[in-house]
Amino acid sequence: MNLNKLEIKRQSLELKFSNISKKIDDLEYKKHELEEIETQMALLSGSNDFQFNEKYNNKMFKIDDKIYKLEEKQGEIQDRIDSIMLKLNITY
Repeated sequence: MNLNKLEIKRQSLELKFSNISKKIDDLEYKKHELEEIETQMALLSGSNDFQFNEKYNNKMFKIDDKIYKLEEKQGEIQDRIDSIMLKLNITY
């Protein structure tokens, strides 16, 4: 593969990496919002609403799972970027 194609591939992978970072940030923000809602619900109800807690826990689990999968994908992309950087003999 010539250098131009490798450079284009590297840039494409870095863009994907950046987009995944944005998705992770969005999910972290959503998680924070859910935590605030859960706290407010607990204060308003004065007791533990089992049904709400179960829904809250399920949503938090799903968000955490999405974040984990995105971070795995990010790691794979970073490995590919590193491989291309070695081929291009670029250090950063």
